[in-house]
Amino acid sequence: MYNGWETHLVKTAIKKRLEEVRSELVNTPLSSMHKIMELKAEIEKNEIMLDKLNAAAGLGSTPADSCN
Repeated sequence: MYNGWETHLVKTAIKKRLEEVRSELVNTPLSSMHKIMELKAEIEKNEIMLDKLNAAAGLGSTPADSCN
């Protein structure tokens, strides 16, 4: 099928691709988790601001407020 040099090139290309895929696999969850944490922090910040605004208006928070 391949001669010795071609086999070496194919193996090298496959190994390189495996390294790329493994790196991508390792990095993807971390990237996603970072984005998830950013969004959760933003939601929490917005809920706190909503609670403060409601308290200032004398309304208090309602279950519907925390769902939005």
